[in-house]
Amino acid sequence: YLEMNRMAREISLGRELLERKSDVCAFLFAFFSRISECGTVRALADACEESMGGTCGVRGLHIAWWGKENIVHYLLSAGQDEETRVRWRVFMREQCRAYLAEPLEGVCQYRNCRGGEPGAPESLVMLPLLIRGRACGLLALDMENPVLQSRDMAQALDAVRRHMALALWEGAGNASFFAEEEEE
Repeated sequence: YLEMNRMAREISLGRELLERKSDVCAFLFAFFSRISECGTVRALADACEESMGGTCGVRGLHIAWWGKENIVHYLLSAGQDEETRVRWRVFMREQCRAYLAEPLEGVCQYRNCRGGEPGAPESLVMLPLLIRGRACGLLALDMENPVLQSRDMAQALDAVRRHMALALWEGAGNASFFAEEEEE
């Protein structure tokens, strides 16, 4: 009986691991297939937010991108009222200043923003957008739950971060790519 219990537990753990890995693979497949055909930065951000919404519990995706230039482009989550967009823009500007003063260490950096003014994010994952080790922007994920389900999901988010940085870097050469977004 002990041997049967061990085998049953091993089988159920194997199934759970397979289920998590298939969720991560499905998320990455959905992400890459949705963003591969985006011609503008708004379409790119919306596709990324949509693919991350179901799997990672992302409520909003916000990007501050400065790339090679001194111009910062703010790509705020669509579907928000003007007051919320202004708050997010101010928040992202502060995060850019803080990041440039003291760069984030590691792949993922969690910042808890509870207790701020109304509309401030409660749980946020800040990811630096790096090209060849050089900071070019920040990706902020407003999440329902700031704890990732597994190490595989953290690695998938790292792949998303890297791909977003490359897509934004590539699109920066095209003037129409950032045409609709806010600049500073």
